[in-house]
Amino acid sequence: HVGNDAKDISLCYFSDANFAGDRLDSKSTSGGYIALVGSHTFVPLTWLCKKQSAVSHSSAESEFIALEAGIRMLCMPMLLLWDTVIRVMGKVPDTTPETRTLKHPYPWSMNVDWVPPQMPPSLGLAKIVVCEDNDAVLKMVKKGRMPKLLHVARTHRVNLHTVQDALRDPAYRPRYINTKAQIADMFTKGSHTSALWNCLLYTSPSP
Repeated sequence: HVGNDAKDISLCYFSDANFAGDRLDSKSTSGGYIALVGSHTFVPLTWLCKKQSAVSHSSAESEFIALEAGIRMLCMPMLLLWDTVIRVMGKVPDTTPETRTLKHPYPWSMNVDWVPPQMPPSLGLAKIVVCEDNDAVLKMVKKGRMPKLLHVARTHRVNLHTVQDALRDPAYRPRYINTKAQIADMFTKGSHTSALWNCLLYTSPSP
């Protein structure tokens, strides 16, 4: 259902992962769920369910890998799309291409090979709430330190600093939610009670 204007609706991304869920190889599964959320709006957009490529050594590690995959594959593209929706439907004047194009950090080295980013910078109109039920992950993102996950770049081939850089953007709003309100839990757990399933289906946190 949709009952708000585009500018009053935020994206909401739920990120979750199980720990050593596969009984054969002990690999974890990343789960993600993104929806449009407002005071009178809740519209599911897409979801993510992907087996991780390496064995995680802690629940925080598996949750961090799932969060990185969701931000890279779902949050960033959806944020750009919703920026455009707000600009078009809200009749917000577009900025000129010159102001939206990222400038080269070192103009004197323009003769050196440099490839500009393919994705344009965010307009700053859309907001996305990142819902995470692992408090340790949110603390590591906030502090910018993860001494126990230094091996991830080698085992999972994932640079976790991309998560920190993304969540420093004012468009992202990390939020801790209880495990019972984690909608992405449907993609990582094999069984639910009827009461918990109904709770996950109708959970709609305010942005």
